[in-house]
Parts: sequence; structure tokens; C-alpha cells
Amino acid sequence: MALSDNNTSGATAAAMESESNSCSVRLSEGLRSLYSSSELCDMTFVCQNQRFPAHKAMLAAMSENFRTAVRQTSDNKTTSLMEGLLKIVTSSEGAAKTPTEGEAAAATATPAETGSPKPSAAATEATQAASETAPAGSPATETKAESKPEEAKVAKTPSSLEFQVEGIATAEAIQILLSYMYGAGTGGSWTYEPSSSEVNKDVLRLASEKKFGLNHLHEHAARWLAKGLTTGNVVERLVTCDEFGLDALRAKMIDQLTANPAELMVVSSSPEIMKYPQILQDLLCQFARVAARPAPAAGQEESSKDSKPAEKAKEEKKEEEKPVEEEQKEEEVAPKKRALEKVNSNSRVSNKAGKAAQEKPAAKRAKRAAAGA
Repeated sequence: MALSDNNTSGATAAAMESESNSCSVRLSEGLRSLYSSSELCDMTFVCQNQRFPAHKAMLAAMSENFRTAVRQTSDNKTTSLMEGLLKIVTSSEGAAKTPTEGEAAAATATPAETGSPKPSAAATEATQAASETAPAGSPATETKAESKPEEAKVAKTPSSLEFQVEGIATAEAIQILLSYMYGAGTGGSWTYEPSSSEVNKDVLRLASEKKFGLNHLHEHAARWLAKGLTTGNVVERLVTCDEFGLDALRAKMIDQLTANPAELMVVSSSPEIMKYPQILQDLLCQFARVAARPAPAAGQEESSKDSKPAEKAKEEKKEEEKPVEEEQKEEEVAPKKRALEKVNSNSRVSNKAGKAAQEKPAAKRAKRAAAGA
């Protein structure tokens, strides 16, 4: 029974996880669908006379700086937000219109101040009597009864914020910003493909720490500067690095350029770089440092490359020399061995002869003794 309970709880947990993933996918797809169809949008960016509707909740969830800016919109005195990037524009349709000073004065002015004739006492009394004696279902009473609820309804209508984007020269940058938030922000497919360097610079401004604070988008824009680097665009991109404080990327570009003297010559002689003497100075200083590095000796590089093979050949030569040395030693020792063997052989022969000489008289004596007997 316990095993069955474990299986059931495991299946339930898997089902709940699957349902959670499904809900997350539906939420992401729903947000992207609302954005693509411009449904239920409660704010609008205006840039270069183009309008970009969006949802405050989505943008506030992606950007803490924008969330703070939305909170500040409740203060009627605040008109510039996010370091001057956004400027509050008059709310669009659906918002309760704030009366101007002239409209407020006209609403509270007396007939004498406005110049209109003052109604007579008889007319005033007749109007009051007509309103009191009118039937309950008459249009007059219905209009009067519905006026206050309608006013309350208008007052409760949520306002649609409208922001004028300042300091951004390309509307495409706003489009990229929103597509990043609704695409990458919901786990959807998204690619960074600005049409020009100006658009990329505007994206760097929008994604910076003091603006929307989107570090991932800012990194995409910075990496784009290193793509397709040529002698024709390197100066402009170095200037962009200086403008946005991309020091590490700037150093890599300079290293890449100074490693190719021919390309460095083209860039340093271009009229464009003459406008930026600091960049030219940094290029020449880096090139001088590279040129001052000691070059390897004539045969040093080749000897270092061939050092291992040479050592190996030396070892092999030693291995080959060992048998030769052994043979030479054997040749030197061989005569001595042969002489020693000869001496030993002669010694053995002499020993045998001496022994035979000693045994021969004894044999003769024995023979004589036997013959005498």
C-alpha cells in the first residue's frame, strides 16, 4: 500500500509540474500576443512622431528604473523621468481631463463676471417648481439622477500614460527595446539586428544603467561593435566605446588593429581619425610598445622548435653507439681472453704430461714384479 501511495504522489507531482510549465508557456505567449495586437495597452512611447503602445506592468517588471518612473507619475509636478529620457505628455483618451485655469475660472465665475444676463426671480422659481413637480420617470429627473454616477465613472477611468522619448534619434531603437522585453523577457525567440550604428548607439543609451538598466541588452549592443570591424568603421566604433565607457572593448580593438601594420597605416592616415587625436595617440603608442618588444634571435626560434627532435635524435644516436662501444671493448678483451685460454690449455696439457710421466715408471715396476714372480 505504501508503494502505491508513493507512485501516486510521484505521478501527481509530475502532473503538477507539467501543468505549471504549461501555464508559464500560456502566460508568455499571451503577453506576446497582447503586445503584437496592441490590446489592453495602458501606456505609449512617442519617438520621432511614431507611437509605440505597451503595458506598464510588463515594462515595470523588466526594468526597476521604469517602475520607479511610473510611481513618480502620480506627482503632478514631475514631468521629466529617468534622467530626462522620458517626458510626460497629456494623457490620452479614457483619462479624466484636468481643467485648465481658464476653464476652472469660467466654471466658478458669476453671471456678472461672464457678461451673461442674470436670470429673473420668476424664471428661477419656475425652474425649481418644474424640477420638483416633474414625474419620477421623466427625462429631466433621469438626467439629474444619472449625472453624479456618470461623473464618478469618468473619474475612476484609468489613465493611459503617454511618454515622449527624449534624446533618441531613431524610432527603431524603441522598437528593439520593446521587442527585447516582450521577446527575451518571456523566453521567446529574439535576435539583435540593428540596421545601423546610429540605432545601436540609441540602444546603448536606452539600456544603460541610468535609463532602463537592461544589462543583457546593453551587452548585445556592445558586442555588435566588434562585429564586422573594418578600417572604414573602426574609428567610429572606437569613438562609441569612448562615449559609453566600453574600455575593455576599446582595448581589444586597438590590439587587433596594431597587430596589422598595413591596416594601422590606413587608419592612422585617414582624415576621420584626425578629429580624434587621443585615439590616434593611443594607436601609435600601442604600436610602439609592440614594436619595442625584443625579437627572437635568428636561429633561436627554429632551434626551439627543433629542440625536441634534436634531443630525440641524440638519444637514438647514443643507443646506436652503445653496441659499437661494446664491440670495441670485446675486441680489446678478446686477445687477452685467447691468451689466457691458451695458457690455461698449456697448463692442462703439462699437467697431464707430468701425471703420465709419474704413472709410467710405476707401471713398469709393476710389470717387472709380475714377470719375476
